[in-house]
Amino acid sequence: MSIRGKLRDGATVYLQPGEQVQVAFLAKRRTAPYNDRAVVATDRRLLLLRLNFFGRPTALLGTSERHVRLGPCRGFMYRLPVFDSGLAVNKRFFSDVAEADRAAGF
Repeated sequence: MSIRGKLRDGATVYLQPGEQVQVAFLAKRRTAPYNDRAVVATDRRLLLLRLNFFGRPTALLGTSERHVRLGPCRGFMYRLPVFDSGLAVNKRFFSDVAEADRAAGF
């Protein structure tokens, strides 16, 4: 199973009844040596999940309204304008950020 699939599956614990996952991707704090966060875009909101060393979600750290635009991404690491935590996304996940924006109507 792909990392995106694992993130989607792990996020189901934190969803509200009837909420559907649209996109899930890895993110990283500046001080972390590995991707220790995941952003999950649903049809209702954005979720910030803490990941363990193996990439499995362990806690819901925050939520944000779905009307927040995440991109467009540039460079190698793009800082996300959400959750006020200095999260950055690697170029590998720029297409996921763009898809989350499209799903939100941007």
